[in-house]
Amino acid sequence: MEHQKVIKAIAPDKTAEKNGLTLNAQILSRTIIWAIPIIAMALIAGCGHPKPPTEPPSIEPNWVQPTPTPAIETPDTNITTEQIIEPNTTNNTTYNPLMEMLGLITTDKKEPNKPPITPPEPNEPNIPQPDKPKIPEPPVKEANEPNTPEPNETSTEITVPRKDARDFHDKFAHIFAKYVDKNGLVKYNKLRRIKFKLPQLQRIFANLDPNEYNSWTEQDQLAMWINAWNIQMFRILVQYYPVEDNRYKHIMWWPADSIRHINKRLGDDIEGIKRQKITVMDEEFTLLMIEQKILRDKFAEPKVFLAISQGCLGGPPLRQEPYYGYKLQQQLEEQIKKFVKQKSTFDINRNNKTVTISALFLPKEMYGNDFIKKYGTDKKHKDQPTEIRAILNFMTPYLNAQQREFLEREIFKVNFRTYNWKINDSPNKP
Repeated sequence: MEHQKVIKAIAPDKTAEKNGLTLNAQILSRTIIWAIPIIAMALIAGCGHPKPPTEPPSIEPNWVQPTPTPAIETPDTNITTEQIIEPNTTNNTTYNPLMEMLGLITTDKKEPNKPPITPPEPNEPNIPQPDKPKIPEPPVKEANEPNTPEPNETSTEITVPRKDARDFHDKFAHIFAKYVDKNGLVKYNKLRRIKFKLPQLQRIFANLDPNEYNSWTEQDQLAMWINAWNIQMFRILVQYYPVEDNRYKHIMWWPADSIRHINKRLGDDIEGIKRQKITVMDEEFTLLMIEQKILRDKFAEPKVFLAISQGCLGGPPLRQEPYYGYKLQQQLEEQIKKFVKQKSTFDINRNNKTVTISALFLPKEMYGNDFIKKYGTDKKHKDQPTEIRAILNFMTPYLNAQQREFLEREIFKVNFRTYNWKINDSPNKP
């Protein structure tokens, strides 16, 4: 009896154990049934997207991991493995060996206080970026190089390109080369044979387009006015050559070949020639107007008065070429040296302590006052009047060493020669 009771007591335990095993089997089978499609979808998704090397993401300082969203029981073909379940690193996660076995969770612990590493986008090959082209550095300019802008360098200053008027001035080159001798005198006897061509040359100045003139450099513009002046003097003097003297004036005051006879015939003993008209750029001028409005007011360069013809020996010699803008300063310098070198222009009498200067530099009657503005400094010759001091300052660089020494050390008196009105006719007649 006791043995039967013991068997009966044990029998219910075996039945309960059997029932518990049956229940666990049912739970396991259901879990496997649900896990198989999930594993299959994970494998399919893994084949299409190569899994990058796993590195444990780190968490920024003071960053709180959000609470994961519960997994959806119903499988969805559009859900990736990352959407199915996210590893929960909080302390509330219950360890489940079955879920770890199926690869749905990991037990790796994240290291805090590290910024998360963003994995590369799936299916994007890691294509190496090409190297950036090296931009050559601009060459360093030497210290002695002029500070000029590079060709592609932009500048706010607008510059208008200037044309070279050399071709225009060349139209008068044959007149100066053929009819002016080496001493700067004019072969009027030979020039009068072609005097009908001189008005044709003057029409070149008359037909000059103002727009073309404005496109020239200032030096070329000034050269044009000098050439126009000298051609006008040729035309007037050759028209009245040889000079016909007034017997009364000749006996009393004027030489037979003085151009004052021509001035008298033109209505003014002194300025008759300069009052004759000339057309430039379709505008009428006289030599007096050119002298005042153009040479004095516009250009204000007193050296020019040693380049324009006065038609007489009292004026400067002419050149055997026209004036050009590109070498105007060189031509003017040569003119000054040639003129100052003449004894009739500058002469020193050491015995009388006197300096005699050409009448072309008379302050009021001629061009002496035109040198005051540019050369009227009082560093030297302080004992002389302003106009005399300006003339001496202008002429000093062109004098020889003995003449300069005299002007610097001696006390002297300045005189002006009597103006020579004889026509500047060349003695070499054909």
